[in-house]
Amino acid sequence: MHLVTSHQQQMIWLSQCLCNKPNQSVKHTFMDILTFLILTISQKSGILIKGSDHHVFMTEIASYEDWRKLEFRVAEVLEAQEHPEADKLLILKVKIGSEERTIVAGIKQHYKPKDLVGKKVIVVANLQPRTLRGIISEGMVLAAVDGDQVVLLQPEKDIPSGAKVQ
Repeated sequence: MHLVTSHQQQMIWLSQCLCNKPNQSVKHTFMDILTFLILTISQKSGILIKGSDHHVFMTEIASYEDWRKLEFRVAEVLEAQEHPEADKLLILKVKIGSEERTIVAGIKQHYKPKDLVGKKVIVVANLQPRTLRGIISEGMVLAAVDGDQVVLLQPEKDIPSGAKVQ
């Protein structure tokens, strides 16, 4: 995408693109124009843009106070089973400190239930319970995602379940 600095240069660039008269014989694609518009709108509205080669993702910026509301904990997976009514969900029974909870996670295509038992994972422990395909989920397991690759977040060293993640 052609980089422009001032507001006036941005408007000239956009009008040239829309009139199909690009300067410096640069061809601008529809995606260039769309990306430019999204970036301009996001700058004015305070939305952070994350980019890749093919997509532009808009993410609302969370305040520090929003982040502080979330409680991340280490959880040990006690049991794991396939959700009988879902292609992508596993039902996990986890131990967070002395408390046992059920968490429904969309990781069935990436992990076998037997491979999860005994693992320690990072969970968001204070989410409002939510029913997913008939099962109440009492938290969220965190994972890193890159395309089709999904990797659960796990402590680097052994640490008791219930340990706070900060």
